[in-house]
Amino acid sequence: MNIIFVVGASRSGTTMLNRVLGSHHEILGLNELHYFGDLVGQRLDASLSEQEAVGIASRLLSRQDRGIWAENVTEKDAAVAKEVVTGIEGDRTPASVFTGCVKWLAEHGGKTHVSEQTPRNVYYLAGLIEHIPNVRILHLVRDPRSVVASQKNRWRRKKLGGSAMPWREVFRVWINYHPFTMARLWLRAEEAGHPFGSRTDCYRKLVFEELISQPEKCVREICNFVDVAFESQMLEVPMVGSSQRSDKGVKGFSTDALHGWESVLSQTEIWLIQRVTRKAMEKYGYVPKAVGPGLGLLYFFAIFPLHLGGMLLANPKRLLIQLKGIMFSKGG
Repeated sequence: MNIIFVVGASRSGTTMLNRVLGSHHEILGLNELHYFGDLVGQRLDASLSEQEAVGIASRLLSRQDRGIWAENVTEKDAAVAKEVVTGIEGDRTPASVFTGCVKWLAEHGGKTHVSEQTPRNVYYLAGLIEHIPNVRILHLVRDPRSVVASQKNRWRRKKLGGSAMPWREVFRVWINYHPFTMARLWLRAEEAGHPFGSRTDCYRKLVFEELISQPEKCVREICNFVDVAFESQMLEVPMVGSSQRSDKGVKGFSTDALHGWESVLSQTEIWLIQRVTRKAMEKYGYVPKAVGPGLGLLYFFAIFPLHLGGMLLANPKRLLIQLKGIMFSKGG
């Protein structure tokens, strides 16, 4: 069984690609589980007691069954978690618990492969490649201006079709937005794949714009990489989850997503994003727009401390991740 991780900067199209994979009759498309770095630490080989392993497995199963915002663990979750942990051969670790859970889900769903879509797993590639058997990494890269534009309006998802989104999450994604922070996080996610470019056996970088413009060609190549036969229904992906428009039941790939950023971002935001990500944009052929910083730069500079303070209130753990992205990427 191959375990596929779809990773990249948040709002790069990871959910869409996971739906494409999940439409294949052999692949179980998992929810965005936020298992690594959230339910468990960054050490995938850390030793776990049986009680710890069952607790973590229970929460993973809960998130898969009822979504990322599910906080309650049911008796069924706990019973399956106990079964999974008991069946682990060798050491109980975050990696073996994850592998045991997704294998159980695949077997009981009649599938032979699984695909997981948490974008943030891009930061744990070394551990995933080392400790997850038969791993395949699909790393999506999208124009940073499109990514930041989607992040800017992401808080609107609740009224555009994401009704299950709690109000606390609406507040978190609203306060989380700042063009400088988002651009630096895009850069860090892009850089995270650099050490693995030669690992063609298990790692592949994809460009979102190529996937949208040439879907059949790209999906066929993806199928070959993850060892499944291409199926035509994979091209009928539901067009949902946009931060720009309501979910309307439309299927397929739309090139409308390629240039929407021009009507969403201000000239200051575009200038700032291009300034931060300039070298990486050149590598992917993203053409910069001729704009200046304008007086809006003073506004974004002034609100930056409020942005960080709001993030601290909304989610202290996520603030740490954001700060690492701001401080430790090499720069564009």
